[in-house]
Amino acid sequence: MSNAIVTNSFKDVSHLPKLNGLNFTEWKYEFQNMMEQLGLKALLEAPPGGVLDAIPLEVNS
Repeated sequence: MSNAIVTNSFKDVSHLPKLNGLNFTEWKYEFQNMMEQLGLKALLEAPPGGVLDAIPLEVNS
Protein backbone atom coordinates (compact mmCIF):
# COMPACT_ATOMS: atom_id res chain seq x y z
CA MET A 1 0.00 0.00 0.00
CA SER A 2 1.09 3.50 -0.71
CA ASN A 3 1.75 5.94 2.11
CA ALA A 4 1.18 8.97 -0.12
CA ILE A 5 -0.94 11.74 1.37
CA VAL A 6 -3.80 12.80 -0.86
CA THR A 7 -4.80 16.45 -0.58
CA ASN A 8 -8.31 17.45 -1.54
CA SER A 9 -9.07 21.18 -1.62
CA PHE A 10 -12.80 20.55 -1.28
CA LYS A 11 -12.59 18.42 1.87
CA ASP A 12 -13.37 21.38 4.13
CA VAL A 13 -16.81 22.43 2.97
CA SER A 14 -18.46 22.06 6.36
CA HIS A 15 -18.82 25.85 6.57
CA LEU A 16 -21.01 25.89 3.45
CA PRO A 17 -24.70 25.83 4.24
CA LYS A 18 -26.57 23.00 2.54
CA LEU A 19 -28.69 24.31 -0.31
CA ASN A 20 -32.31 23.64 0.55
CA GLY A 21 -34.13 25.92 -1.88
CA LEU A 22 -34.84 28.61 0.72
CA ASN A 23 -31.27 29.79 1.35
CA PHE A 24 -29.92 30.31 -2.17
CA THR A 25 -28.53 33.80 -1.48
CA GLU A 26 -26.49 32.68 1.54
CA TRP A 27 -25.31 29.49 -0.23
CA LYS A 28 -24.30 31.40 -3.36
CA TYR A 29 -22.27 33.92 -1.35
CA GLU A 30 -20.41 31.21 0.58
CA PHE A 31 -19.82 29.13 -2.56
CA GLN A 32 -18.42 32.12 -4.48
CA ASN A 33 -16.07 32.91 -1.59
CA MET A 34 -14.81 29.33 -1.51
CA MET A 35 -14.22 29.30 -5.28
CA GLU A 36 -12.35 32.62 -5.04
CA GLN A 37 -10.10 31.27 -2.28
CA LEU A 38 -9.28 28.26 -4.45
CA GLY A 39 -8.49 30.49 -7.44
CA LEU A 40 -11.45 29.13 -9.41
CA LYS A 41 -13.78 32.15 -9.43
CA ALA A 42 -13.22 32.67 -13.17
CA LEU A 43 -15.14 29.43 -13.75
CA LEU A 44 -18.27 31.07 -12.34
CA GLU A 45 -18.18 34.21 -14.47
CA ALA A 46 -19.35 34.52 -18.06
CA PRO A 47 -16.85 35.98 -20.53
CA PRO A 48 -17.34 39.49 -21.99
CA GLY A 49 -20.47 39.42 -24.13
CA GLY A 50 -22.30 37.20 -21.68
CA VAL A 51 -22.27 33.99 -23.74
CA LEU A 52 -20.75 30.92 -22.15
CA ASP A 53 -20.32 27.79 -24.25
CA ALA A 54 -20.32 24.87 -21.84
CA ILE A 55 -19.64 22.31 -24.56
CA PRO A 56 -16.91 23.05 -27.11
CA LEU A 57 -18.04 23.08 -30.69
CA GLU A 58 -16.77 20.25 -32.84
CA VAL A 59 -14.69 21.40 -35.78
CA ASN A 60 -14.95 19.27 -38.92
CA SER A 61 -11.98 19.41 -41.25
